[in-house]
Amino acid sequence: MLLAGTAATLAGLVAGATPVRAEVPTCQLGAYLADLYGVDTRNQTINADVWFWSVCARPELEPIEHFEFINATEHRQVYRASVPRGSQYWTYVKFVGTFRQNFDLRDYPFDQQTVNIIVEDTRDENEFVYTPDVANSTYNHDIKLSDFGITGFRVATRDHRYQTTFGDPRLAHGTGSSYTQFVLDVALSRTDVSIFVRQTWPVFVSFLVAMVSYLLWSAEATPVLTARVGLLGAALFAVVLNLVNLRAAGDLIGTFAGTTLVDQVHLITLGYVLVGVATTALTWWLANRPDGARPRGRARRTNDLIGIVASVVYVALVAGAVAYAVVT
Repeated sequence: MLLAGTAATLAGLVAGATPVRAEVPTCQLGAYLADLYGVDTRNQTINADVWFWSVCARPELEPIEHFEFINATEHRQVYRASVPRGSQYWTYVKFVGTFRQNFDLRDYPFDQQTVNIIVEDTRDENEFVYTPDVANSTYNHDIKLSDFGITGFRVATRDHRYQTTFGDPRLAHGTGSSYTQFVLDVALSRTDVSIFVRQTWPVFVSFLVAMVSYLLWSAEATPVLTARVGLLGAALFAVVLNLVNLRAAGDLIGTFAGTTLVDQVHLITLGYVLVGVATTALTWWLANRPDGARPRGRARRTNDLIGIVASVVYVALVAGAVAYAVVT
């Protein structure tokens, strides 16, 4: 009787249990970046040659024929082969294409970029998911880029959710749908940092000229202050002219929109020169008070104090901006 009761209880538990969802079919998917070229920061694109491969338990699961390149402007298949390997099916395909990117040039020319190629399966995650072949995925270490060096590579999979069912009658209205994605990420770092020196040396010369203007002083304030205005005017003209020229050239590399590190240095220098102009006007007023009181000593002390503080702040701001760009 005890055994019969126990059997009946177990039968009831099994009958009332929630059915276990069948495991979602999957294949191992990997990639080899054969070539990377045409890194175009202006048009926000890259060109790449990539080998993809899959290893599946059944040939009908093969994922490459279900590829959708999410960020491709154009792509084409140049080679394909499928080979049975024991109880598994190995497929490898080469694609060549142009892929859209989102370059962040705020730290230019110390910028580091991550470019990616994203493929998605046309079957939703209830029908199929990718398993990344991390161990075998890599890139061609002989790739040479004109402005960048490759500093990292990785592949990963993720689920991407859409706020639509795409009309799939199996899914409830308004629930959305999810699809498996395979992401190939390549980390790039700009190699020619001498660009910074070439683009900013006129600005630093202007800074030195403006700083020298604080040192000009004599008992006859008016002639000296007039000379200071001339120096500061030349420095101001040099900064503005160099900035305008760089912004015009920046349109060719995609740095026209937004503020880059080079722009920041120009703007900081522009502010420093304008402080010099304001200080010159203030010290002239103090040295030539209309009420007859001419505290030349006070004017000199004010000039020296503002010059020291402004120069220290300038160096700190420029050094901080460069350090932040390099670190990040």
